[in-house]
Amino acid sequence: MARYNPFFEKAGMQTPKQFEWRDRAYEKGLRELEELGFDLNLVYSKSYSLSMLKKLGKAEIERVKKFCLTYCLTEKFRPYASRPLIERGDLEALAQAFKLLRLPTVYFIWKNPHFAGYPDPCILPHG
Repeated sequence: MARYNPFFEKAGMQTPKQFEWRDRAYEKGLRELEELGFDLNLVYSKSYSLSMLKKLGKAEIERVKKFCLTYCLTEKFRPYASRPLIERGDLEALAQAFKLLRLPTVYFIWKNPHFAGYPDPCILPHG
């Protein structure tokens, strides 16, 4: 929900640094999808993904295919996506694979102003 609505920030909540997304290779892959014109908030829609894939050229489809083979076909989700179809570059299979993407999770914490003298919950203690 935080990805679509700034409600939490407006309520005074903050994102602790230790909960920030850290998979740099995956972040790079997601940025590459955005560079190809994909809106990451809409890729879960098969019709949206299919319409975007139809606009891409062969080289761009290869980039998408590589991304899907690397990040969308985990052991857990294997029954929901067909590896052979994705390897062939089938647009329907690629659009289906996008439904298995995991977008970065955003966590928020509210700091109670009445406890200002206590340790900051957004900073991990050194230990």
